[in-house]
Amino acid sequence: GAPRAATVSDGRGVFRFDGRPEGAALIQATYQGVPYNLVLGAGAPASGLTLEVYDVTSRRGAAKVIEDVVILEPLGAQLSVRESIVWQNPGQETYRDPAGGTLRFYAPEGARDSLRVFAAAPGGVPSEQAASPAGAPGVYKVDFPIRPGDTSFEIRYTAPVTTPGSFSG
Repeated sequence: GAPRAATVSDGRGVFRFDGRPEGAALIQATYQGVPYNLVLGAGAPASGLTLEVYDVTSRRGAAKVIEDVVILEPLGAQLSVRESIVWQNPGQETYRDPAGGTLRFYAPEGARDSLRVFAAAPGGVPSEQAASPAGAPGVYKVDFPIRPGDTSFEIRYTAPVTTPGSFSG
């Protein structure tokens, strides 16, 4: 829904909302272009809250892919592909590369119409992300920040396949 209130923090990061929200609330802060979320449960204390934010860098630093699993499922004349990728960022900066994409991947030409990408920040829920062409044919990029902790991506698409067929990427 629409925001119920907005505020700006002071130089020390202290912020205040007047009144107590009824029920659960989502507090969202944007720092250096990256959103950070804090869920305030119904009945939870509304003061003394801490929402951690991190400086942003376009350098990967210690962030790296720690898991990449591809599941192929033939569906008649189509091949369903689901790829799960987990990034781990043990550092204290958020890695973000809007120009080159923090995630780059290949999908065959026939997959473009069915291509969907989901990403989840550490402790967050998956949300659909835009994948845009990254220059070379079939290469896509996603601009999603890699915050400290584990960030997960799921890439899904279907592509035409023949029997017998082969898969490469």
